[in-house]
Amino acid sequence: MSDAIERPVLRAANSHLYPGALVRVHAPGTTDPHRAGTAPGDLLFADGSRTTAQVLVDPDEHSTLWVGEYTTERGTTISERVWSVHPSPDGSGDVLLRIGARLP
Repeated sequence: MSDAIERPVLRAANSHLYPGALVRVHAPGTTDPHRAGTAPGDLLFADGSRTTAQVLVDPDEHSTLWVGEYTTERGTTISERVWSVHPSPDGSGDVLLRIGARLP
């Protein structure tokens, strides 16, 4: 049996993030995908572009999503960003993150 931890996979329905957008966090082999999302994972966008992302949870249980710089399939470079997020379970074992405000 391997001790390797699978990276969480985050999926966005569009080629970029914006307030109100949803990101699904899937973390195989965990009972708490939101917490598992605190490990760096792969964020996959609907247009096929991808980057690294990480959910950060502060001591007060407020969540943010850090997203590394990436280039969309159309060639637009999106700089590194941090977003407030509002997590909720989706009933399948995954967590949906609703994107809130972009943070400085």
